[in-house]
Amino acid sequence: MQEPESFDESYKGMGSEVVGVVGSIEVIQSDFARSESKTSAAEAQAQKEYDEFMTDSSVDKAQKTKNIEHKSSKKQNHKQSLQEGKTDLDGTPKDLDAPVLITRS
Repeated sequence: MQEPESFDESYKGMGSEVVGVVGSIEVIQSDFARSESKTSAAEAQAQKEYDEFMTDSSVDKAQKTKNIEHKSSKKQNHKQSLQEGKTDLDGTPKDLDAPVLITRS
């Protein structure tokens, strides 16, 4: 087999780094342990962020619910006040709209 021109020597593989099957298993095991460690750390961070988000959301929801209750109550009070004003206006005698004649004695 002819080697490409860019290589100065033939490829020998990674035989010098790994000694047989046991060496390969040790490399795989260390890679797995590193991946597991990174994944566990990422999961713990994601869980922490999720818990903080859920706490913040619960507080925010409670505040907004209280705000809705307050504004609904205020709206009801304004509606009642408006209705009372309309009732008072309807009960006002129509004579008040007529011109007043002032006589001097």
